[in-house]
Amino acid sequence: MAARRQGFSLTELMASLVISVAVLGGVMFSFQRINQVSRDASRGTDVTMANRGLYIQLEADFSNAGLGFNDLNAYNIRYNFRDGFVAETNLPRYFYGIADHDIDAASGHHTVVVQYFDYDLAGGSQTTTPTYIFALTDETATSFPADGVFTDANLIGQEDAIGQLEVGDILLIYKNEVRQNATVYKDTDEGNQPAVWNVFEVGGGSEPKNTAIILEVTAVGGVEDGRDPFSTLKMVTVNFDNPTAESIFDNDLQADGLLMDYTFPSAGDVQNNYNNGPLANVFYARKMGNRDNFHRVRYSVDTTGTFPTLLRFHNADGPEVISTNITDFQVLMGFDIQPGIVPDSVMRGDMDGLVSMIEPAIWSEDFNDFQTSYEDYLTLVGRHAMAADVTVSAESTTMLLTTKERAKRSFQQRFRVNNNLPTPFY
Repeated sequence: MAARRQGFSLTELMASLVISVAVLGGVMFSFQRINQVSRDASRGTDVTMANRGLYIQLEADFSNAGLGFNDLNAYNIRYNFRDGFVAETNLPRYFYGIADHDIDAASGHHTVVVQYFDYDLAGGSQTTTPTYIFALTDETATSFPADGVFTDANLIGQEDAIGQLEVGDILLIYKNEVRQNATVYKDTDEGNQPAVWNVFEVGGGSEPKNTAIILEVTAVGGVEDGRDPFSTLKMVTVNFDNPTAESIFDNDLQADGLLMDYTFPSAGDVQNNYNNGPLANVFYARKMGNRDNFHRVRYSVDTTGTFPTLLRFHNADGPEVISTNITDFQVLMGFDIQPGIVPDSVMRGDMDGLVSMIEPAIWSEDFNDFQTSYEDYLTLVGRHAMAADVTVSAESTTMLLTTKERAKRSFQQRFRVNNNLPTPFY
């Protein structure tokens, strides 16, 4: 008799199938859950990394604000951007490291503008940013510019420095007399004296006596021997109004009503022929770099797209996307003066000598905190903003798989602004 076959019953097969499906489903669910958590973590990391990149960029911009020119702020530096170079229309009258700070009416977020040069502060014989003696081609001139427009001038200096001049070089031109002779420029202990910007003999007041200007070289002539009293030096004639050169800084300052007193240096003014340090009754032209070394940076939030986007504008370049789906971009500026003071009335004693980012005189949101006009506020920001407190909050652009919400990240950081009381260095 044949042996009876043994096997699983239909009931047993169905039961094992159900168990297998249940186990497999559990495994698949676990894998799906792990994958969702991993993808959610990645989305949160993306937001964090965007904020971290912003922190690095802000630190670089604020730490360089005013580099190359903020020691000459007391001269109330005049400038005129070429039409179309920047989009802003409410430009401050004077040139500062922090050029704008406001709340944008369209987005409700802050806008801040920082500007600086890649300036070789160390100096020395190998410097890429030398300083030249600035002389008008007309030795009998008593003032400039003619009809509000700068055209030609001679630059005088050592041969290696003269050889560095090129079209596109940006010059900061100033009269050195006040920094050599005015004790008010150097003494900062007397609180009952006007702040250095407001000392009339230095350049202050509503109609500054002395000032400085920024111009861009549009043409460079050949190297010649210097004229007396600079016969041991070299000289080159430069031009500021060549129509074929697409300058960043326009030479037409007529609208500003600018007129500077001028005297061609005499032999008596030039003791030891330039070699023993800066000369008092002389105009100097500091080469701050060229158009590639100038950085004007604007941070603002664009709300016209699908997601509010924090943008960084550099000069006239297209915008760089820093972070998307911004929910808060707040920039508070820390000042060394209290509100309620107009720029021309600031005294030395009004400045608390801010050395810490922790306790400024005030953290300001915009000009309303200072109870002053927007134009005056831009001057105060340029002269007295010493720190920035930045808060950035953002969300991921897609929902988290686990919570059906967006990943949220926020950071707050304070930055030291590279701003200082004007002190002489050459």
